[in-house]
Order: sequence, then C-alpha cells, then structure tokens
Amino acid sequence: MWGRIPFSGQTQFETYLERSKSAPLEVQLSPAFSILLKSLAPHTSRLVSLAVQVVAPSDFRHIARYIQNPIPTLRKLSIIAVSSLTTFDLPSDNHFPHVKTLHLEGISSFQAPHAFPHITELTWHVRSYYGDPIQLAELLDTLERLPVLEQVNLNFRTDQYAMTDPAPPIATLPHVHQMSLSCSEGKNAGIPYILDFLELPNLTSLIVDTPPTLPWFSVLPDISFGRHLPNLAELPEMGVYTCAEYGRVTFRSPSQASLEYHARARPLGKLSYYSDRTVWGGLPLHSVRRLIVGMADFTEGVEDEWLVSLLRDLDSLEHLELEGHCGHALRRLYQMMMQGDPLPDIKTLTVRSGAYGRRRALRLKDVAGELGRGIIVTCHKLPRKYRRERVCHVRPVPPPSDTNTTEFP
Repeated sequence: MWGRIPFSGQTQFETYLERSKSAPLEVQLSPAFSILLKSLAPHTSRLVSLAVQVVAPSDFRHIARYIQNPIPTLRKLSIIAVSSLTTFDLPSDNHFPHVKTLHLEGISSFQAPHAFPHITELTWHVRSYYGDPIQLAELLDTLERLPVLEQVNLNFRTDQYAMTDPAPPIATLPHVHQMSLSCSEGKNAGIPYILDFLELPNLTSLIVDTPPTLPWFSVLPDISFGRHLPNLAELPEMGVYTCAEYGRVTFRSPSQASLEYHARARPLGKLSYYSDRTVWGGLPLHSVRRLIVGMADFTEGVEDEWLVSLLRDLDSLEHLELEGHCGHALRRLYQMMMQGDPLPDIKTLTVRSGAYGRRRALRLKDVAGELGRGIIVTCHKLPRKYRRERVCHVRPVPPPSDTNTTEFP
C-alpha cells in the first residue's frame, strides 16, 4: 500500500517513503518534482515504476541532476505531458538500463531512444496541439530505434498527419508480435496510414479499435499484406459479433495469427458497411472460407444489410455459421435467394438459434434445393450465452409465435 506513491506534495510524499520501509516503490511525480527527487534519491534501489508529469521538453533531463546513478530496478517508466509538447528530450546517459515498459502520453516524438535498449512494450498516446500535424517520419524513426520491441500500443488524438516528400522509408520491427491501433473520440480523430510504412514479419496479433465516428480512409491498405504483414496475408476464418453496445470482427490465419476490428460503442451496421469496408482497405477478404456470425440482439434492418454486403465481398466463402438471434438475417438471405441475388457458393449452413431462427434455416434449405443449390443445413438450440445477452442487453421483443410458421418472410 505505502509503496504506491501518488502525485502529492512534499510532506505526503515523505510520509509514504517512510512508511513503505523496504517495499518496492511505484512513484508518481507532478511537474514540480525537483524537490521530491531529493527525498527519492536515497531510495532509488527500490524503485520499480516511475511516472513523471512534464511541462517543458527538457524537464525530464533534470532527473539526472538529482539521481546521478543508473536505476537498475526500474521496469516501467511513464512520461505524461500536461501541455503542448511536440518533442521530448531524454537523459543522454543510460539512467534506465532495464526498463521494459515505456508509456508516453501527449508527446508526438522524443529524442535519444537509444537510452532504452531493453524496451519490449510501448504504449504511446500520440497527440498534436493547436493544429500542428504529427510527423509520421519521426514517429516511425522512433519506433525503429527501439530494437527489441515486442508489443506496441498506439493511440492517436488527432487527424492531422504530415508526410515527407518523398514518403518515409519502411520501418522494420522484427520482434513485434502484438500491435494495437486506436484513436480517441472527437471531431479530429483518426488512425493514420502508418501500416503503409511498417514491416512486421513476426506480427501475430493486430487490433484496430475505431470510435463511433469512423475515419473515412483505409487503416489497412493493400500494401500492408504480403511482405509487410506476412502472417495475415491469408485469413480463412472470420468471426463477427454484434450487440447493442459494440461490434467486433476477428480474422484468423492458418497459423492462428489474428486481426481484430473493434467498432467501439456502436453495433456493426450502425453507420454502414461501406464505412467499415473503407477502413479495412486491402484486407484479404477473398481468402475467407468460414464465417461465424453471432447476433446478441433482436435487431432488424441495418445489421442485416451489413451482413448481406459482407457476404457479397466473400467470394470464396464455403461455410456459414449463424448463432444467436439470427431469424431476421436468415429471412433476408431467403429473400436474396428468391430474387436471384448473387451469393457465395455456400456448402454448409450451421444455425444455433431459437425455434424461430431454426425454422427459417430449414425453409432456406428447401428453397436452395428447389433452386438447385445443395446446402447442408444443421440446426442447434440457442446457446446459453445468448440467452444471458437477451436478459442483460436486448429489448424484450419476443420472437413470432408458432402460428406464423406458414409464411417465411
């Protein structure tokens, strides 16, 4: 308890230091931290985590004036800018030889990244102020100078990005296996096309987290697959889950590498499939063979159209699985089939739903047979997890009664 020292004044800070005895220290320092460093200096051998709020680019370098020796016990370092900082200076000497986790907030670039030769995890909230664009070339250069990075989490708080002419060179991060890209909500929010300029040969997990208002440009461009993201060049399995609060799409490669797309704070289809598809860009949808769709709500309309539009993009789809409250979606597929609308050549359809959805699935099988399309249909009861979703999240709209089974749509 006493080893965790929050942002505080000198008296409280010294009280925490005294009562922590020999416990490991996790310290947070406010911008006026100079006087606190004098008290902290004798205890640096216990320091495992340090968070520092800064105002000026040179603030952090002042630490070297009070703590002259390296801190070999420090494993996590957080630097938080409380005002406009486009760049940031780190100590020139190696004060933090064994830091593994680096957290940056409110800083668009920093100098002397060689001071952290052992960083394996980087969380960076990239922000610009007063309309100044973020320099992508500097950001890429900073990433490339952290030679043993394994996990990268980038959050962007602006849609203003400056490109050099010619374009910056490709930055290779050979050890990164997990990357997360997100942006904050607001008018000027967006994820830049940083994947155009990153080569990630060992990436096995990519997460793209979008706000309710989507950026209208591609986050996953054509150039990103193949040489840049070789583990995600083929994505035979696709999973879709949507409920009243959010939507999630997961792609999985033959080697189990995964790409997750999060529609934060909105269900899929709340805007349109076109907007989501624009963000996906060059995603290799042509490689999807199996699609699993989970619907937690009794929704009708935009979500169904979102699914229909997706199916039209899955040229190689062979196996479709629908689970949850999917009766309306099955009715829409039935209508498409009756109207001769082109659909993938699906070989198997598996439905895990209530009685309403299962009846629609069997009717769809009959119609497919009449049209000369042999589809193997398997039906199962509604999974328990969707029953819980109905209680917690879904409007209490009951499915149609058995008296309505005579007509499909």
